[in-house]
Formats: sequence, C-alpha cells, structure tokens
Amino acid sequence: MYFDVVFTGELRTGVARRRGIEALARLFSLDFRQIKYLLSGACPVVKRVRERHQADRIVKALWGGGWHSELRQGDSILLRTNQLHGQGEPNAAAGMITAISADSSISLQLPASWQVCGGLNPHAILQAGDHGSRQYVVVLRQDRQELPEGLSLADYSAAQLHQCCTRVRGGDILSDPVPLEGAAYPTLVAQLHAELGGVSIRYFIGCLQWQQWYYTTYLWCESQDFRNSADLFEQVVRRIHMAPHS
Repeated sequence: MYFDVVFTGELRTGVARRRGIEALARLFSLDFRQIKYLLSGACPVVKRVRERHQADRIVKALWGGGWHSELRQGDSILLRTNQLHGQGEPNAAAGMITAISADSSISLQLPASWQVCGGLNPHAILQAGDHGSRQYVVVLRQDRQELPEGLSLADYSAAQLHQCCTRVRGGDILSDPVPLEGAAYPTLVAQLHAELGGVSIRYFIGCLQWQQWYYTTYLWCESQDFRNSADLFEQVVRRIHMAPHS
C-alpha cells in the first residue's frame, strides 16, 4: 500500500507566511500557480510513494520549510506534524514514529519499522505491528457512561484482564494491574500469557482513563522474545498522548 503526504496549508507556529511560500518555491521548485493550488485549502496529496522513508523525507522537508503535513496509508493517518510534542522535527525520536488512531483521539510512539495494519481486532481504533519481529499493538476505547456508575480504573483494568484471559487459548494472568510510573495519564498495566496457533504469546496490557473514556492498549509478541520487548512495550504505553478534545 502506498504512503501519501498531504499538505495541510497550516504554518508552524512562528513561521511567517511569506517565508513559508518562499520555501515551497525553493525546496520543491513550484511556480506561482502550483503554490496557489496548495494554499487553496484543498489539502492535496503532494507525494505518493511505496517506501515509508521516502514519505518521511517529504514530511521533514515541508516541516523545514515551515509547513505542517499529514502522512497517510490508505484510510489511516500515521502522522500529523501539528500534534507532535515540542518543536523537534518529525520522527526526531530515534527510530520512532507517531501513529494516530482512526478517530484521532489517541496517538502512540511506535518503532519506525511498525506499520498500521488490519485484521487484528475489528473493534480497534488503532492496530499496528511489525510482521518481521512479530510484535503488535491494538487499542480499544470504551465510553465510561456505558459502564456501571462509580466503576474505578482498577476495577475496569481487572475486568479487562480477566475478560481477555477467558477469550484466548491457554490464558494465564502473569501479573495483576499495577500503576505505571511516569505515565502522563492514570494508567494500570498487567501481563498475560496465551497460545496462538500453538505458539506461546505474552501480552503487555495497559488501561488508562481520560475524560469520559477508558482506553486499553494490548501489546504482544512471542513469549521467547518478551524479555527483549518488555521495555519497548512499557515505553509505548507510557508515552501515549491524548487529543485535547477527544
């Protein structure tokens, strides 16, 4: 599937419009007519490529010229530069990318080798993974108003863990939910063992509360690789970012 770079027409904070227009002409050899079209508000796809690294170069070039952009793959938005933290350039975190959920309510920092994918969970608002390393992530969201009044995050986390355990083959709870230190939002994490196609799988599960929502993030890999993946999985959950008005 192709990667599309979308020009939003939004300038980065502190960048003068004249400077941004000059950068478009200089960096991309655009004439007046082409620049006028970009600024028309149509949000056009300015580049479609097969490789992620090629798309990232265009995103960074637009960023350097003072403009925000989006990176998409099919119907999924992989990156919105106006939702990055601070003023560092896109993908500045070594080897990491920003993946945004389908409803734009939550974003995760994932390894650059991971790609948004389908077929993991039909109810997920975000699902991604690296087929090579067999590491995957799924994010589910639930409205707290649909749940019993007064249900705590601890109660919800325990319920999600036990529900997951009953739905997988060979389910075995390895650790009960405990607070994740350093997380930006109230978050509890736990671990679960399961079997998938005869292969031993280990899950790292994080539940967080944000406004009227509960979010559950499931990360998993083969059990034999979990020791090397545990720090990454914990980092992904710790660095979750919520949209201000999700």
